[in-house]
Amino acid sequence: MENEERLSLEQIRAFLQGSGEVRFQAHNRRELYEWVNQTLRQQDYGRLKREGKGWVRLYLAKMTGLRRRRWRG
Repeated sequence: MENEERLSLEQIRAFLQGSGEVRFQAHNRRELYEWVNQTLRQQDYGRLKREGKGWVRLYLAKMTGLRRRRWRG
């Protein structure tokens, strides 16, 4: 898993509004969840307001195919 640069909420919003089918490809579930946790930390998810959390959740769901009611950071 490569360390990606942090996306801003505006970049996440633009990605979600303009992209087709894109997915994060992990070798196993552990790598997938490590990427999710890294993304949550990079976005400082716990400090985001409701709208920001919503964009991050949509981004994670689109990139991983996982559907979760609450992402934990």
